[in-house]
Amino acid sequence: MDDDESVDVNHLIKGAREQQFDIILRSPRSQVILAALAPGHISARQPATNRESDQMVYTIEGEGRVKIGFIDHQVHPGVLLLIPAGRPHQVTNTGATRLLYLDFFAPPAY
Repeated sequence: MDDDESVDVNHLIKGAREQQFDIILRSPRSQVILAALAPGHISARQPATNRESDQMVYTIEGEGRVKIGFIDHQVHPGVLLLIPAGRPHQVTNTGATRLLYLDFFAPPAY
């Protein structure tokens, strides 16, 4: 979706797949991605680094771990994390069900 002003996140959550990475909102200054990881899966083989974008991760459902630099953060529904631009990070689903989260980027990363 390009330059949309709203999206029904509850509708997207109901239809989310176990493995997903979809841009759901975007503007010239920011971007929102709906991401899902199956149990035991990781967001990338190597920690990612968004050199130009601050990133916020908001957990919707499931349990996991977000490694930011050398620090592990446990996540569950309602947890919001900030990943500063340039900081390596990696998301891992440590639970028994899918891990569903929103990624907010400013400026857009993808």
